[in-house]
Amino acid sequence: MPTTVPTVVRPATAADVVVVTAALAVGLADDRVISGWLFPDAAHYTRYSAGYFTCYVELALERGHVWTTGDTVGALVSMPNAVRKQCQHDTTVRDRIARAAGPCAERAAILDEALQTRRRESPEHEHLTWIGVAPEHRGCGIDDQLLHAFARLAEQHDRPIYAESRGEHAAELYRRHGYERLGQTITPRSCDIEIQPLWREPVLPIDLEAEVWV
Repeated sequence: MPTTVPTVVRPATAADVVVVTAALAVGLADDRVISGWLFPDAAHYTRYSAGYFTCYVELALERGHVWTTGDTVGALVSMPNAVRKQCQHDTTVRDRIARAAGPCAERAAILDEALQTRRRESPEHEHLTWIGVAPEHRGCGIDDQLLHAFARLAEQHDRPIYAESRGEHAAELYRRHGYERLGQTITPRSCDIEIQPLWREPVLPIDLEAEVWV
């Protein structure tokens, strides 16, 4: 059973790039799409995932939002939909991600293409790009704190949130935070794992600060 860990989630800064990247790498190491297909084995994941995630972390620090626990326990990366669309057509960004993915660049492009065809373009919203929490710390409040911090930001701008679920734990976590299924699942070419698009309307987020963790 997970143990409650007192943690303060805060906005990340440029000084947190290494720990945020490490948190994503640890938290997504059992993600069947990312570590089981995009990076097809442990060797590829270990060698290339950090550089791949770093591209998104640095981009979000510049144009979006990043939250961290200040260590490698958990992190969340997001960006406004307008920024995501700009990056979609920015060859410099795309080339950087491809280089970071190394021999897995083709799969990274396949995944991005499959997701882009189904992502909602309007209304303007926040895009939850990555969330990762170390397996031993899941279910003790850290994942909730990260989503709560993100929801507060979206609420301040009266914006919906788009996300994607790639597993049962994530699906239940998102459901608790008011996310609903958005259309049919996505199955990238040559991948047999389904990805579920999600949508959260701007409603008052769960007041986690008022809850008692036991």
